[in-house]
Amino acid sequence: MCVLKSQYIWARILGMEVNPSRCKELRTARGMSIRKLAEEAGVSTETIYSLEHGRRDFIWPKTARKLAGALGVDPEELFS
Repeated sequence: MCVLKSQYIWARILGMEVNPSRCKELRTARGMSIRKLAEEAGVSTETIYSLEHGRRDFIWPKTARKLAGALGVDPEELFS
């Protein structure tokens, strides 16, 4: 099994599935654009867009921590 596929399986097992509407809700409540959040979190705008529009159904724990830090919330809030 390739590394990426095994990482995908582990991410799904660990329950790192993002709630797309919650991610967007947190971002807009802070008056942040996708671009601003991407800059603050150190991730690509495509990552955030994909999460908010349901094109990605999971997120790596490290990325969750980056996004949560930029939004000023606990990482668990991205999943509720």
